Amino acid sequence: MSSRHLGSCLCGDVRFEIAGDFEKFYLCHCSRCRKDTGSAHGANLFASAARL
Repeated sequence: MSSRHLGSCLCGDVRFEIAGDFEKFYLCHCSRCRKDTGSAHGANLFASAARL
């Protein structure tokens, strides 16, 4: 059974749905992830079989 995940930007103009299960989650604190996100870390979910 696959999962369904919904998301959007804060204002709601952009919405998305991901069908499939996530396999891995990484919370990275390297300088590139901090710079890319503008925060103290980058959060990444990986799913080879998910459909956006």
